[in-house]
Amino acid sequence: MSSFNQSRNHNIEQSLKEGYSQMADLNLSLAAEAFPFECEACDCNESYISSNNTSD
Repeated sequence: MSSFNQSRNHNIEQSLKEGYSQMADLNLSLAAEAFPFECEACDCNESYISSNNTSD
């Protein structure tokens, strides 16, 4: 009986972990959609910095 409870608890724990992981992915995608200008600005800064490094 205790082994049944252990496996049940393990399954619940696994489901929670997967749920939290999916929520985190969703939050990231929503944030990217909500603030696209920040992402574009970061891309521009990165390409600007890398182009400066190669010109030296």
